[in-house]
Order: sequence, then C-alpha cells, then structure tokens
Amino acid sequence: MKFRVAIILAVVFITGQSLAFAANGKQIFDAYKAKEQTFESTAKNVVITQTLEGQGMSADMTVYKKGSKMRMESVVKMGGNPMMGKAGDKSIMINDGKTMWSFSPMMGKVTTPSDSMEGETRAPEKVKALGKETVSGVSCWKIEVVYPYDEKETLWISEKDAILIKEERGDEEGQTTVVYSDIKTVKGFPIAHLITTSEDGQVTDTVRITSLEVNKKIDDTLFNPDLVKGYGKGKSAGMGDNPMNQGGAMEMMQMSMEIQRLYQNGEVEKAKALEKKMQSMMQ
Repeated sequence: MKFRVAIILAVVFITGQSLAFAANGKQIFDAYKAKEQTFESTAKNVVITQTLEGQGMSADMTVYKKGSKMRMESVVKMGGNPMMGKAGDKSIMINDGKTMWSFSPMMGKVTTPSDSMEGETRAPEKVKALGKETVSGVSCWKIEVVYPYDEKETLWISEKDAILIKEERGDEEGQTTVVYSDIKTVKGFPIAHLITTSEDGQVTDTVRITSLEVNKKIDDTLFNPDLVKGYGKGKSAGMGDNPMNQGGAMEMMQMSMEIQRLYQNGEVEKAKALEKKMQSMMQ
C-alpha cells in the first residue's frame, strides 16, 4: 500500500530574463534557482486551495504559509488509505519550523520535532545541458543535475523565463516524473496550477490548484496548536486497543507527516525511501 500527500508549489518570479542564449547547464540551473529564491523572499505569505486526487483517494486541501510557518487543512472526499481517514474526515497539520503537530479523527494529536520548512540548500557537483525539448507546448532546456553520492535529477526549464516544467528522479527500482502545467500568472508570478506525478510512466496523483493568494494577511492564531479543538486522543482505526498496535499507528502517522514535509521541500529521494519503509510496515 502506497501513501503520498504531495503539496507542490512550482513558482518563479518573472524578471523578463530569457534563457534563449544560455551557454551551459550551470547557468540554466542558477537562473532557475535564483528565481525560486526571489519568490521566497517576495511572497512572504501564501494561501493555496487545491484538490489532490490519486491512488484511490481524493481530498480538498488549504495551505497557509507565513514565513517558516505552515498550516495545512485537508478534508477527505474519497478515502483510499486508512491513514487519510474516511470521506468527510478533516485533518490539520501545523509546522512552526521547529515542531510539527498533526490532528486527525483517527489518531488525535501527534507531536514531532521538525526541521525548518525552508529545507536544505543542496549544491550540485555537476550540471550538464542536454539540449532542448518541448514539454506541454513549452520550449525547454533539458539539464542533468548531479549531487553528492551520485544522486541525479533531470530538469526541463522553460527557455523563455526559467520556469520548472518537468523533473525526473529515479534509480534501478523506479522513476518518478513530475510535470508542472496550466501556468497562470498571479500578481506577476507564473504558477503551475496542475501538477501531475507519475511512477514508471503511470500517473499516481494530480494536484489542481483552484485558488492562490500571495501576500494576503494571515492571522498568527492559525499556527497555534492549542487553539485546535475536538480531536482528543483519537482512535487507532483498524488497530484495535492493543497499545503496541496503537503505537505502530502513531509511528506511521508521524512518518506520513514527514513524507509530506520531504516532498514539499523537494527531497524526493528521502521521501521515497521513507515511503518504502512505511509500505513494509503496513503489509
């Protein structure tokens, strides 16, 4: 059984810079990363509403991001995984960059340490330009990025304005592909409103952004876990009353939250490794 909650925001700041005459892969990669950083420093507050569908489930989600703080609310429309709950169940995750709190009807309140929401900045050891390709009607530079320990990813960056259009990561056990499409400009920012994830060529889930607001005022009370009521101790659905079973359910909930955080920060390989561990526990 596979579990994934993918909250992906593909955004870059339009500066009018073109990559039409980029000389090498490093220049393309640097231009793409520079625009990501510009967005992070410009869009202090972001509110996103979106729908996740795939792997036998669907959910409506709202994400509030204010600096290093984040709150995610999800309401299941169709449940395909017991960790997500049944239709109508609402879960909340709050992360202040140091601590993460998750609330669900099944597990109640779970608290775990958390790294900063900004994640780690990795410097590639080598970037190679592989030519040009058209993806979803967009002319792109295709580059191969190699990180320490021989970790690799292939990126397709818009030739016109350095937007990330497609990315691939994988090894001998499988390949993950993410395509960012339906680009719409919101207050000067081009944002992918449709994100499609595939495993070995088969679509596993899609995220459709239905609303996005940049630099809207966000009340700090949203990030106060003490104000979240009605979850109590929760229930270990399908786990019975055995404390050991309940402990296992809590561990999987914590792993689920960590997987979500890793995917959001773009740490795909770490997320996939943790997914595999979680799958073996659920078999």
